[in-house]
Amino acid sequence: MIIYYLIFFILSCLAYKEINNPKPLNIYHFIILSLILTVFIGLRNEIGCDWDGIKKLFDRAICIQNDSCFSTIEYLKYKEIGYSFINLFIRRIGGNIYLLNFVLSFLFVLPLLKFCSTLKRPFLAILISYPYLITVIGLGTIRQSISIAFLMLCIYELKHLRFYKYYFYNLIAILFHYSSLVFL
Repeated sequence: MIIYYLIFFILSCLAYKEINNPKPLNIYHFIILSLILTVFIGLRNEIGCDWDGIKKLFDRAICIQNDSCFSTIEYLKYKEIGYSFINLFIRRIGGNIYLLNFVLSFLFVLPLLKFCSTLKRPFLAILISYPYLITVIGLGTIRQSISIAFLMLCIYELKHLRFYKYYFYNLIAILFHYSSLVFL
């Protein structure tokens, strides 16, 4: 439990430090925060409302390797294509549920930090997103969190009128959760 407070304290100190002199997020901060948050979210164990579902879908992927239940195409149609593809890929290379969580958390953290780095006070944005977006959504429902992170990038691209990137990021969000269709 102390890790939750430790990360919050570190982010609070970084946000306080940038009050008088806001600077964009440099590459070193980006890499360190990416690693910390990816490890924090990716190494969860039986945390979140989707844990049982992710575990069941991951275990279901083994019967594709054995050709005992259904084909790869049928498996990819079972859930969102992006999630199913990563799930199947991790299973095929011999990974476990923790590697899957790590990869999925990486797909959540990178767009989130990229979006926060575009704001005037990036550490404050990360601090604000930590209590709910990272700990509740990121640790609770990983597919939805990936979709939300890519939709945040969509908002940034719309702000700068880059419609091709907007549709690209929206397509990635849709691949992880179909509710992102609303943003089209």
